[in-house]
Amino acid sequence: PIQLVPKGSLLFGCKSKKLLLAVEQLTNFMIKRNNNTETTLVDKDLREQQLNADFHANKEMLNSNEGACMLKDYQVFIDPSSGHMYHFDFDRCFENKTKLTECTEKILP
Repeated sequence: PIQLVPKGSLLFGCKSKKLLLAVEQLTNFMIKRNNNTETTLVDKDLREQQLNADFHANKEMLNSNEGACMLKDYQVFIDPSSGHMYHFDFDRCFENKTKLTECTEKILP
């Protein structure tokens, strides 16, 4: 299902600008949380378990034949409140990106 990224999610990517932005956003989140200005909806242990589970699922996906294409420009949103990771920008897995119709034909034969 299509799902909107939760408010306050952090963009994480491996390219330098996205990585620097993620580190800055995570640092700001931790400062707010430590100052008790950031409320979280999920228990800290549950959040860490979810992030760990999503991280390992991502690792398996990236090591698979089907998911290796995601490494071209790996980027996810991380919800710091719940620990969930959300992928976006799947077009890097298609060889021909020139037309939307080519993409949809591959998804919906």
